[in-house]
Amino acid sequence: MTATLNGRRSIGALRGLVLTAPLLLGAGPAAAIRTHDRVAGLSLDVRSGSADHDDDKPSRACEERVEIPSRAEDGLVEIRIWNPCRAGATLRFRTDHLERVAQFDADGRLGTIMPLFSDPAPIRWQAGDGRDREVRVDVPGLQQVLKVVLVWNGEAPLSLQIDEAVLPDRPPTCTWIERSGSCRGVGRFASLPLGPGRNVDLYTVALGALPPRGRLPYHVVFDPGPSGSGLNADRYCGDGASAAPLFEIWSVRRGMFRVERRGGFSAIACGEGGPARRVSRGDILLAP
Repeated sequence: MTATLNGRRSIGALRGLVLTAPLLLGAGPAAAIRTHDRVAGLSLDVRSGSADHDDDKPSRACEERVEIPSRAEDGLVEIRIWNPCRAGATLRFRTDHLERVAQFDADGRLGTIMPLFSDPAPIRWQAGDGRDREVRVDVPGLQQVLKVVLVWNGEAPLSLQIDEAVLPDRPPTCTWIERSGSCRGVGRFASLPLGPGRNVDLYTVALGALPPRGRLPYHVVFDPGPSGSGLNADRYCGDGASAAPLFEIWSVRRGMFRVERRGGFSAIACGEGGPARRVSRGDILLAP
């Protein structure tokens, strides 16, 4: 049996089927359908074109298979889609907070990672048959962590740094930690490109590792590197589009999403040494 889903109500009606899949991203047991003859709310088997399932129909060659876990403990979900008729095409995935652009390869395969900031989290996209699809992924781990998120557009080399000096159990050799991993801290980082010109730095720490009150300092670092370096630092000064990057800081605490700050860097003139490293400072309130 192959089912064709017609929107969100059909998806919800099919919840509860037993799913099986491998571990994804260390997020605990994931669930996804791997066969073409079963359908569940979080793993779909849809066909491009008509819903007619006659074996003689040429649309069978464009069969589309989707694998999405039903559960993403740490808020990072792996999405996989196969459709030979969409080779080279781009696809937009949307959640309540982000949009992710991914591309099918030459064989019609697509794989991408989506960060999720609500529980449950909806994921929406347009299937090969032209219909809008939505599934929901459970993210129970959001209730036990604090996430600090840096989001920015463009090619400017921004990064997030977190000051763990306020954490009681931090390693004695570390204070500021970042995605490079040069200083191993209590929390962990993930850096995710979301498509052309869209980037995310994500810091996650267990609530039990935080003090009951106070503030968690952070830096947004704009570091073009020296003039003439491999980063082509001259792009980040003067009137260039990347010379004054804008960013947002988000937080997720006990599953509650909040936009903490919308900021940016002012453009600076191009000098003999190129644009200098700059830092924008802020903090996250730790009290509930």
